[in-house]
Amino acid sequence: MGARGKGKGRKGQDEGSDADSDSTTVRKEDTESVGKGKSGGRKGKPKRGEEESDSEDGGEVLLRHLCDDLTEKRAATRVSALQGITSSLRSRILDSDEAVDAVTPLLAVLKKCASAAEAVLAANALSHVFITMAGDSGDVVEDTLPVLGGLLKSCKHSSVRCSVAGSIGMLVFCAGEGDAEALGVMRRLAGYFECGSEEVAAASLKAWGLVATGVSDRALME
Repeated sequence: MGARGKGKGRKGQDEGSDADSDSTTVRKEDTESVGKGKSGGRKGKPKRGEEESDSEDGGEVLLRHLCDDLTEKRAATRVSALQGITSSLRSRILDSDEAVDAVTPLLAVLKKCASAAEAVLAANALSHVFITMAGDSGDVVEDTLPVLGGLLKSCKHSSVRCSVAGSIGMLVFCAGEGDAEALGVMRRLAGYFECGSEEVAAASLKAWGLVATGVSDRALME
């Protein structure tokens, strides 16, 4: 009896072990399934640009959406769009058409100058546009330089003037059309070396130096 009872005890233990093993397997499979469910799909509405980011022209679509947001009434939306534009431009090279499409709304922000924060972000975003332009820049210099020059001269916010000076330097360095144009810009920038604002003077000097690096030695000596 004792041996038979002992055998039954082992059988019961084996069956219990099998049941535990099956239970563990099920729990593991359930866990893996849940994990896949979490990583396989998105919860809620996807953010703007997420659905386009996997496509070949997703960056272009996102940039266009962000530029559209610059006309929104809420200042917070416009600021967020400007920050997004700068972030997008850090990883993209624009062709001439894309550059023009990005420059136009950014110039509109600068012309309106609703706040110093927006103007600074717009000027900085413009600098990134100039850096990432590829090939023919079209009329970007001709359309942009007068607006930037006017802000550098008359804007009451030193922070905006500093950012604008940097944009002028980057514009002429990246998309300028010859030594004559560069020298003219350098002369205008030199006019702010003693403008009464140390910050603006320093920014103008830095921009002057950047433009000078693209001018031939012969032109500089004349």
